[in-house]
Amino acid sequence: MGTLALRLQSENKMKVINVAVTLGSARDRQKARLVELTKAIRFLKWDNVVLAEDWGKKKTQLTTLLKKHSPTLVIAPHAHDRHPAHEKTAQLLRACLKQHDTTVAWAEYWNPQANPNCLVEVPDNEHLRQVQALEFHAGEVIRNPYHLRLLGWQMDTVRRGSEWLAQKGAPSVTMLAGQLYRFEKWQKGKSVRSFKPSPFALATDDLADWLE
Repeated sequence: MGTLALRLQSENKMKVINVAVTLGSARDRQKARLVELTKAIRFLKWDNVVLAEDWGKKKTQLTTLLKKHSPTLVIAPHAHDRHPAHEKTAQLLRACLKQHDTTVAWAEYWNPQANPNCLVEVPDNEHLRQVQALEFHAGEVIRNPYHLRLLGWQMDTVRRGSEWLAQKGAPSVTMLAGQLYRFEKWQKGKSVRSFKPSPFALATDDLADWLE
């Protein structure tokens, strides 16, 4: 789901803070996963915050983070991503946004979201960075080679996104790989509007326009 963060970092010099909401349900893997995550984050030159295992504490910690950093954009899995931790993360963020105003880009991984409003192109250099970062998660790619399957998923996303976001019968958008997001403006705990300067954010576009 990280294409948007990677591009904003590379193209717009934005600071990225990764928030590890959970290190997984397998407790015997959590220490190793933290080591793997730390290596990936160092490679990407992002900051990293790991939340407590207790979900009650997570809400306090995330609320504090939002207040401290006042982020221009928060990227999170959408509420129906068909993974328990992803869906709880969406619920957690919604609860914390009651006290903060920001823009949210809801992302998908395990399950398509119903109403995406932007297809973001994955440039070749950013796809390579995604694969390289994923390779640090050795224990995870052994059980499921996410890094090898990434391009196939991103290509299929372009197929779906082109049909959903372009006018019916229009030619497919000219990008090899992409990721779908739903941009929403949040104020006082409510989504006040969704917006998109264009349904397609090509590699040549300035993503800052999507945050105006």
